Amino acid sequence: MTEPPKKKESKITLIRRGYDNLVKTVVRPPRIAYTTEDLGPTLKALRGAVYERTDFEVVHNKLKLKCSRWAREGEPRPKKVVLYLHSNSSCRLAVV
Repeated sequence: MTEPPKKKESKITLIRRGYDNLVKTVVRPPRIAYTTEDLGPTLKALRGAVYERTDFEVVHNKLKLKCSRWAREGEPRPKKVVLYLHSNSSCRLAVV
């Protein structure tokens, strides 16, 4: 069986579809699927010190924010903190 010939789309339809795809990619890109194990080991050595990663979730109104905290190993409350907030097109893997 042969398929009936497809109707050729207008240039306006093609431009509109391309624009919609571009907007979806920039405004709301697809999420990157990864597991906590993909973040690698929880201990890392950097410049002569060992840092430990602690993973946790912050829940508010049924929304979950997944977080990682890096601190010098054995230091319960670090004196200095760097807060990294990734954009909608990134994830925690970009930090590691």
